[in-house]
Amino acid sequence: MAVQVALAAVQTVTDVVATIASINDMGKRRLYEQNLGLLTFDQKEKLERLMMQAGSEQARQQILAQTLGSSNVARIDGLAKVQAEKEKTKKTVLVVSIIGGVVLIGALIFLVKRR
Repeated sequence: MAVQVALAAVQTVTDVVATIASINDMGKRRLYEQNLGLLTFDQKEKLERLMMQAGSEQARQQILAQTLGSSNVARIDGLAKVQAEKEKTKKTVLVVSIIGGVVLIGALIFLVKRR
């Protein structure tokens, strides 16, 4: 029984890879391949179940488009936003540091001239 489940899982993964390979658009194929690697274990299991239920090659490609084309777009967008926030924070720290240094130097010059 366990061997049959393992064979079914391998067959499904093979089906997913074969379906991705059958896509003529190289950009889509590359996107799907990259996003397949980003899926969590649960997402891969869900994709495998959906692929097993699909009746035709066209249905499999639609499932791939829905699963790999959009689910990871949100994740990638989230990562891009996090990276943009990090860059913004770095710039803010740099500007505040420069302003602080200028104020400190100005204060020192003021104190030296005052004496």
